[in-house]
Amino acid sequence: MITITTIRIISKGFHAKSIGTTSTGSNHSTSRLKALAEGANPIAAFDADNTLWNIDVGETYFQYLIDNELVELPQDPWEYYHSLRNGPNPPEGYLWLAQIMKGTP
Repeated sequence: MITITTIRIISKGFHAKSIGTTSTGSNHSTSRLKALAEGANPIAAFDADNTLWNIDVGETYFQYLIDNELVELPQDPWEYYHSLRNGPNPPEGYLWLAQIMKGTP
């Protein structure tokens, strides 16, 4: 049995939470084990939006951009961002945030 575990970092400590198990006998697991046996190099990908730690890295970087005046922004950038994110099409807010961050240091 393979157990997939995610670690959530919380301030000064951490806890692990199992997010699922899968049998090594399943086709999906068997193909993964076969790939590893044949020399595949597994990778880990981490989502940095309040999943692994208690902040959203994108929004924290947005505040950094505002504080350091690194990009041209609307008069009240947080209000504008929240109006998009909490509007009828939330992905529009995330897309806007990603676009203003493009090419920033």
